[in-house]
Amino acid sequence: MVTEGDISIIMTRIFDKLDSFEDKIDKICERLTKLEMSVKDHFDDIEVAEKKKIQKSSNSERKYYVIIAGMGILFGLYEIITNI
Repeated sequence: MVTEGDISIIMTRIFDKLDSFEDKIDKICERLTKLEMSVKDHFDDIEVAEKKKIQKSSNSERKYYVIIAGMGILFGLYEIITNI
């Protein structure tokens, strides 16, 4: 027959084991949270770099449009002047 002292020892062992599992789960959660933050920061850095790249390319496209428009105006003025 199991005595009250034996039940107390068994319950203590069970609770100690559960506490160790809880500690391990907490450590895993902390590591996953750190990993999640690291990945999020990395993706944010990639997104910022992509936005800069898009902005830089749109600025260079705008410069080409200005140059082409300027050349068109100059050629148009030249033709007008030569026809007068």
